[in-house]
Amino acid sequence: MKNTRPAARAPQSGAGSSGEESTRKYLYCVIQSKQPQTFGARGVAGPDYPIHTLHYRGLAAVVSDSPAATYEGTRQNMTAHMRVLEEVMREQTILPLKFNSLSATAGDVSGKLLKPAYEELLARLASVAGRVEMGVKAFWREDVLYREIVAANEDIRRLRDRIAGRSPDATYKERIKLGEMVEKALIAKRERESELMLARLRPHAEDIRIREPASERMALNVALLLKSSEQAAFEESLTALDREEGQRMMLKCVGPAPLYNFIQLTLG
Repeated sequence: MKNTRPAARAPQSGAGSSGEESTRKYLYCVIQSKQPQTFGARGVAGPDYPIHTLHYRGLAAVVSDSPAATYEGTRQNMTAHMRVLEEVMREQTILPLKFNSLSATAGDVSGKLLKPAYEELLARLASVAGRVEMGVKAFWREDVLYREIVAANEDIRRLRDRIAGRSPDATYKERIKLGEMVEKALIAKRERESELMLARLRPHAEDIRIREPASERMALNVALLLKSSEQAAFEESLTALDREEGQRMMLKCVGPAPLYNFIQLTLG
């Protein structure tokens, strides 16, 4: 399905005597398209720089003109980048580019991205058509994690009880040892429970990216590549898991989202 919404205004050109060819471009993603398209999302460069396409044969890069040569990875900038991807993917199969991908000119977009990798880009677009990314995070509830670790480990309980009520100075080495024992038990617990959760979700996925936990209480941090046709069954499995673990864990799901954990193109 094509997005053929007419542009509210023409793309802004940057400084330079050669017009569009001398205008720096911020790149968001690659799609299949022969007709010029515009999109309404506000991009990283701001509202004065509309999102539009640059073309080579049947491929197009979704871009905006850019007054800056680089952008900081702030929440605002990252959110703007992702919102463009999310708008485009509602109508098209996309190949995302990494945040902060810029070209010096419009000609570089085709010369360094679309033209040299033309066949590969077409093949990758075909391979991810009808796919979505789902992100799942699971957190132990605050009052659960350490209670379960202590309950399951007699050596930790004994050491905890032995130093209880004694001064920190007198139990300094024992407290360090206790911390090490708890950390080791936490790592083992995370590995065990994350694999049990993944066993429920993995059958729905074509690929998985396991990411590092962002906090001690995070039991699972994973991105899954799904066929769109598998999304409903995946969500049923996730809902069942949430019902079973809801008293001791909090599950969060983000998606469907761009395939950012599985594909990130780079210019050149």
